[in-house]
Amino acid sequence: RDDILGRLSHYDGSLGFVANKGLRFQATVRAAAAEALLRPPQLDPGSGITSDWIGGIQIAWTDPPAVRAVQPEVQEFFGSPLSPGDTLETVGGQAVA
Repeated sequence: RDDILGRLSHYDGSLGFVANKGLRFQATVRAAAAEALLRPPQLDPGSGITSDWIGGIQIAWTDPPAVRAVQPEVQEFFGSPLSPGDTLETVGGQAVA
C-alpha cells in the first residue's frame, strides 16, 4: 500500500489497470496457447502456411508471425484494431524473434 501510494503521489498521467474482462481474455489466451502446444498447427493448403487460433486471433506462423483473422469481440482488448497482416512484435514485453 505504501509503495503504491508513494508512486501515486508522483502520478504522471500513466496508470495501468486490467478490467475483469481483460483478465478473462488473458486466461483465454493462456489456455488456447497451452492447447495449441499439444497439437500441430492448422495448415492452409493453398499457401502452405500454418496457423493457430489463440484467444480469438488467428496467428500465421510466418516470420514474423502475422494476424490472419480476428474475431470482432477481441478488438476491445487492444488500443488500436488488429487487422490481417499485422505482425506480432512482443509477448509479455519481450521481442518475438
